[in-house]
Amino acid sequence: MRSLKRNQSLVYYAEYGGKVPIYDENGFPTGDEEVIYSDPKPLWVHVTAAQGNAYSSIFGTAVDYTKKLGPVEEDLDIDENTILWVDTSDTTADYDYIVTRVAKGLNATHYAIKKVR
Repeated sequence: MRSLKRNQSLVYYAEYGGKVPIYDENGFPTGDEEVIYSDPKPLWVHVTAAQGNAYSSIFGTAVDYTKKLGPVEEDLDIDENTILWVDTSDTTADYDYIVTRVAKGLNATHYAIKKVR
């Protein structure tokens, strides 16, 4: 029932592409690396309601939410390094979720995602 079209939301995801070294203005390596991702791709999938807590501390409000995506019947290249835009469709803004777990089943795959921003 969760895979019905009316229960699906549009989510964008970008796959981890590796790390590239950062160079200074003179062309010398700085020792830092930048993480690169693929271009965001659209995905229609069922997204569960948020589960978790929001609590305040001395450093501000901390949000610890998780959601689940799935079932996904197609074979995607989503792994634990994939970033997602779930609550927003503006892919020029920062991503708001990251995949924390991939559960591949016989007929479908489910993804556990965690809010990062």
